[in-house]
Amino acid sequence: MADLTLSDVVRHPVTMASALVSVLGGVLNAPVLAAVFDTVWLSAGKLFGVASLAAFTIAPEVAFLPESPLVAAALSLGAIVAVKKLRDVYKRFQTEL
Repeated sequence: MADLTLSDVVRHPVTMASALVSVLGGVLNAPVLAAVFDTVWLSAGKLFGVASLAAFTIAPEVAFLPESPLVAAALSLGAIVAVKKLRDVYKRFQTEL
């Protein structure tokens, strides 16, 4: 295993991401985060359509739009839509058994 120093551990992306989530969870109220999550979950299909249109069609043609964050958002929303669809299939499968 590689020798990690405290500085390496603190600068690790997973450490930074968990610290950011902790700070945001502490600063923001938990019901606000739940409401945002619910909104994204319920409208993921529509948000995926908009994000994929922006990321894969508009952003490559317009210089001032950042392409990487839009692609990341589109892929993340696509994953959420896929999870929702697979969850529905699993629920239907369970009820048929």
